Amino acid sequence: MRKGLKIDNGDGTKFIFDSLSCPAYIVWSGNLPEVDASEWVCPTSIPPGYAYCFITDSLGELTYKVSKSQGRSQWEVAGIAKLKTWLNDDRKPVMSWGTPTVTEAYVHIIAWPTPEVGFGHHGLRAFGGNSIFTSLSDTSILSYLLYKGEVEIYNGWIPDNISSDFTVNNCSCFFYTDDHDKVIKYVNYARWDPAKEPGKADFRYNVYSKSLNGDASVKAKVCVFGKMDLQQEKGDKRYGLRIRNERGDITFNDGAGILASPRTVDLSTKGINQPFAIEGIRRPMYMPCGVGSGYSNHMMFRYGVNTVGTRVQVTENEIFDEPASHGGDIYYVAPYPMLFIDADDYFNF
Repeated sequence: MRKGLKIDNGDGTKFIFDSLSCPAYIVWSGNLPEVDASEWVCPTSIPPGYAYCFITDSLGELTYKVSKSQGRSQWEVAGIAKLKTWLNDDRKPVMSWGTPTVTEAYVHIIAWPTPEVGFGHHGLRAFGGNSIFTSLSDTSILSYLLYKGEVEIYNGWIPDNISSDFTVNNCSCFFYTDDHDKVIKYVNYARWDPAKEPGKADFRYNVYSKSLNGDASVKAKVCVFGKMDLQQEKGDKRYGLRIRNERGDITFNDGAGILASPRTVDLSTKGINQPFAIEGIRRPMYMPCGVGSGYSNHMMFRYGVNTVGTRVQVTENEIFDEPASHGGDIYYVAPYPMLFIDADDYFNF
């Protein structure tokens, strides 16, 4: 049994603050147009002691070249393009493909405190064993739950379909699905729009059906996180938990849900279409991400992730049949941590 502070929400869900919980926040979210440089540097620094995770439309994929086979021009695997990420001396996140330009992308960066982060002047501390594991204090950096609900996701879906206040550049969406056949992914619609300049980014959500090898839609539980002004409280709330900083500003309010308790998993060790559970998470929610690609018997694959109830899997989010190709089987999943949160923290099941 988990022990800590339980906050009951008005809809019957609850948030438990204990030694297993941890607040997180969005460092960056949005479209990134093509950068005429070998590196893209995020304008926002990450504080010392914070861990972080990149989630993008592609963390790595196979590259192809045209060669001669049996007198014919055919595609074959040339190598692997690997995304590289790190923090520079100013602790600003950097990403690079090791090429002269950084191609257009949809980028999210999430960060959360490790036990190395000090405690503020006021707030709560949760203990695990003999050491402090996490805290909510006047110095905590938080992203807030702006919306949660069940939504039909279809090709071209964007957050402002929920509210005009949400854009792809000011919030991050997590999804929970229970359909192993459907995969939500990012697609750059600017590539298909002749009115847009090359290198522009207009990423939207698409849904891929593995059984149809084509477009589909899927019902998903969605959490939208972003910034919230807690000073503009509504209603006559006289009781509850609030944490304020030295200026008197509210930094935490028990009536505002937060992005919390992220878990990361290296998907490169999990295989393809092999559902697995995540320790500490009962019903995983994910952000769409391109995690790799593969080739086998004239078939070219791209990989993403989806949830199957209480489990997660790496699975195909696009398949191409290319008869004019040859080569041995190869499957690549980028060795990067992928971030998940628990739908049980936000929904009733």
